[in-house]
Amino acid sequence: MFITFKLTLKKMFVFTAAIIIGVMCVDAVKNATLPEMPICQSLSDCADYLKKQGIEVEREPVYSNKTVIDGEGKSGWQEYARRLKKQGFNITDYFGKEADIYCFKLKADPDKAARILLCENRVIGYEVVEWF
Repeated sequence: MFITFKLTLKKMFVFTAAIIIGVMCVDAVKNATLPEMPICQSLSDCADYLKKQGIEVEREPVYSNKTVIDGEGKSGWQEYARRLKKQGFNITDYFGKEADIYCFKLKADPDKAARILLCENRVIGYEVVEWF
């Protein structure tokens, strides 16, 4: 048994419009769930971002490094991801990507530093850590 239907210009238009609207809705929901991550083009931008978070730091980092965010559990990335998640950051989307780490000494407490993690110049996490 064959099912046939007549394809008219009106049906094609409605079908195409429905697909376009569906794609736009899915994209809008996806973008609405992703938080806007601040961009840091320079070290000064990083220090300014931390200041907006209530953390006053020295303008120059005491440590910087390029790394790959390892999602396989090596080098403590899983634990780091859990700590950052408690602060509202989810770095799991960045597993396998290259990132920059900068540590800035706190002005109020030189024994502590703010460690900020950037991926493609976007802040994807930060935390205050002991500095020795």
